[in-house]
Amino acid sequence: MVSVLLNTDDLTVFSGPDTVELLVDIGPDGQRGSKIFAGNGNPNSNPGNILETPQLNDLYIDIATAYMYQYIAEPTGNTWVQILSISPVLFSKTYSPTFATGTATIDIPLTTISSNLSTSTLATALNVQYNIEHTKPIASSIQKSIVEISSVKNLRITLKAVDFTSGSAADLSGAKTVQVFITLIPSGG
Repeated sequence: MVSVLLNTDDLTVFSGPDTVELLVDIGPDGQRGSKIFAGNGNPNSNPGNILETPQLNDLYIDIATAYMYQYIAEPTGNTWVQILSISPVLFSKTYSPTFATGTATIDIPLTTISSNLSTSTLATALNVQYNIEHTKPIASSIQKSIVEISSVKNLRITLKAVDFTSGSAADLSGAKTVQVFITLIPSGG
């Protein structure tokens, strides 16, 4: 109830309520936020890795492959779907190959790029960027393949390059510094 303290034709002053009642209590549990689970292997194949019933939008990290999954609703039912790699393949190193008749080869053991690489589609799954240091303008191309050398699988990078002097091109020759940066192109899950 509000009490009138002063009332005139021009001015009305009101006061606050006589009592204020504040109820402090804990309400019912709300829907929990997403949880992050971890285990060894795909959570669809190894449901025993998760000790609670998953809820939509929960996350799961497969520690064997470093893939993250999310529990989502699908028309066929709720399922874990791979959403990203939390440990992307990133590799960079500087090499000093020798160019002869415009060609140089760099062999990189796959295990130095990543310990989790399968060789079935590697030549197309690896994105290789490079830079050849030189004092003149260069035009170059790259070819990549998987080769086995002494029982070790390698990514072979073959570079072909020419440099330009006074408007004419000549095959690159001699030792050159080449920076190589490699990433893995995601397969789309």
